Amino acid sequence: MKKKSNSLKILVLINVLLAFTYCKKTYNSSNIKKEILYQCPMDTQIISKVQGKCPICKMKLEFKADDAVLQSISPSKLVFSSQKTIKITDKNISSNIILSGITALAENLNKNVSAKFGGRIEKLYVKYNYKYVNEGDKIMEIFNPELLAMQEEYLFLLKTKNEKIFIEKSRKKLLLSNISESQIVEIEKTHKVKRTITIYSPYSGFVFFNDINKATADNETAQSDGMNMSKTIVEEPTYNYSKIYEGSYVNNRSTLFQVNDMSKIWAWISVPAMFIEKIIPGTPVDLALENNSLIKTKIDLIDRNNENGQSKFAKFKITLDNFDNKILINAIVKATVKSSINNKIYIPQQSIYFTGKNSIVWLKTANAKNGNVIFEIKKIITGEKIDGNVEVISGLNVNDEIAANAGMMTDSETILE
Repeated sequence: MKKKSNSLKILVLINVLLAFTYCKKTYNSSNIKKEILYQCPMDTQIISKVQGKCPICKMKLEFKADDAVLQSISPSKLVFSSQKTIKITDKNISSNIILSGITALAENLNKNVSAKFGGRIEKLYVKYNYKYVNEGDKIMEIFNPELLAMQEEYLFLLKTKNEKIFIEKSRKKLLLSNISESQIVEIEKTHKVKRTITIYSPYSGFVFFNDINKATADNETAQSDGMNMSKTIVEEPTYNYSKIYEGSYVNNRSTLFQVNDMSKIWAWISVPAMFIEKIIPGTPVDLALENNSLIKTKIDLIDRNNENGQSKFAKFKITLDNFDNKILINAIVKATVKSSINNKIYIPQQSIYFTGKNSIVWLKTANAKNGNVIFEIKKIITGEKIDGNVEVISGLNVNDEIAANAGMMTDSETILE
C-alpha cells in the first residue's frame, strides 16, 4: 500500500508540472500575439495586426509592445532603448586623401634641337637652363673641321665657275649640315669660310640642356663631287665628352638642347598602394601650390608601373594651364583627392561592436512607447575602413536603421552569440 501511495504522489506531481508548463506556454503565446500589434501614434484607438497606415490621419502604424513583454525579452537578443539611429543608404562615400607631389615640365611640349654634325662647342650664348629665348636667337657656336672643308669646296666651285649641278650639290650639303641660308649667302659675299657654325633656336620658349648627351654619332660618309676630284670618304669622329658647356664635344644626331614654352605644367603626385585602386582618371583634385593658391583640377593619368609589382607607391599626373608662367617647376604641391567609391554601404565605426571574431550592430526592429526603439543583435561582415567609416559587405540592407553607438548598447552582462 505504501508503494502505491508513493507512485500516486509522483504521478500527481508530474501532472501538476505539465499543467504549469502548458499554462506558461499559453501565457507566453498570448504575450507574443500582443507583441505584434500595431497602433497609430496619433489616433491610439486604431490598432491593427498589420503594419499599414492609419485610416484617419494616414500616419504609419507603429509597433505596440506591452511593457510586461518587453521586460521578458532576453537581453542577448533584443534591447529596449531610446538611442538615436542611423539609416543605411546606398550612396557614394567620399574621403579626402592628402598627398604630396612635385611640378615638372610637360614633356609632350618639349621640342628637341639635334646636332646635324659633331664638333666642339666654342661658345654658349645661353649660360643656364630655362632662360627664355625667341625664335632665331643664338644658342651656341660649334667648330667642326669637316664643315670647314665643305665650305672651302663650295667656294672653290664658285671661284672656278664650275657646272651648276656641282655647285648646287655642294650648297645642298651645307644646308643639310645645319648651315642656314643666310650664312651661305654671307659666305658667298665675303668669300670667307666660317670657322664656327652658329646654332639658332627654331622656337620661342625656355631653353634647357640635358646633363648627359646620350646619343652617339654614326660614321657618316661625305662624298665630294667637285670637278676632277676623286671620291673621298670622311669618317666623323665620335667624341667621348657629352656634357653641354663651352669646350665640350657633341656628336652627330645628339640633342643639343630643348625648348619648352611652359604653357602647361605637369604635377606628379605620389600615391601609396593602399589608395591607388580608389583613384581613377577624372577624379577631382584640389591642388595647393607653394604660394598657397588653390587650383581645382582632375587626374589625367595614373602610372601604376613599378619594378616587379613590389613598389609601395604609384603616381598620377595632373596637367595645369600655365599661360602666365607663374607655376614653377620642381615646386612641392599638396593634393587633396576626392576618392569616390560607388555602390557600397559604409557606416560609422562607432556603430559597430567588434567582439574579436564577429562584428555586431544593433538593428532597429520596431518603435515602442515614448519614443523608444527595440533593437536586435545583427552580425555583419565588414571590409575596408576609410576616414572612420567601415564598409559593410553583408548583413545590412539599404533603409535599415541601426543604433548610432554600438558600445553604449552592449553592457558587460550582454551575451553576444
